[in-house]
Amino acid sequence: TALDQTITFDVNGGNIATQPADIIQMTDSTVDLDAVTAPTWFGHKFLGWKDAADTSCSGTITMPAGGLTLIADWQDLIADGTWQIDASDITISYSDLVAMIQSETLDAEILARSGAKAWDSATLAELSPLYVKDLTVVKANPAVGSYVLNVFHDEAIATTFGTKNATTQLNTNITLTVTEDPAQPQLPVTGQNYLEFIGLGFIAVLISSLLIFLKKKSDK
Repeated sequence: TALDQTITFDVNGGNIATQPADIIQMTDSTVDLDAVTAPTWFGHKFLGWKDAADTSCSGTITMPAGGLTLIADWQDLIADGTWQIDASDITISYSDLVAMIQSETLDAEILARSGAKAWDSATLAELSPLYVKDLTVVKANPAVGSYVLNVFHDEAIATTFGTKNATTQLNTNITLTVTEDPAQPQLPVTGQNYLEFIGLGFIAVLISSLLIFLKKKSDK
């Protein structure tokens, strides 16, 4: 009787939660690799399985004596430029910045005003969600000045920024410029208009009196 052999799978950097279960079958039995659920890895495309000799393995294979380890082969969509991201520098007034912080809409406003977008250049599909990094200082101590922010695309899960690898994160930097609020026109001091009207009235009376005097003099 042929002995059972094992095919194990190495996701090779991929999400360990998507690693396929071992396949245990008899030597020389047929194994359908196309029936194996492909692993996943954010920012990568699964290309198939390879053995230790870097030989591609797909479709149906024969279970070898001694078993086999299959290694996931990936295309890095970020490193090779397939995934793209773009965003523009923006300017916000100080009062608007404070209002956005208070209403907790600053992140969304920055993404909208900068025209931030990410996409797959091969399929033209939009990539989401997008996030803004490095806003801690801006939110804690808003002030007039310039801030370099990082706009990035990541999985829709809680993100620990400090553990992210640059090769697995699609990102771009933008500059946020916070400007002083425009000067407001000064309102007149209370009573100022009243005094101005009195002054104008007095001048008008003088001019009228002078005209009457000159007319009477010319009539004589």
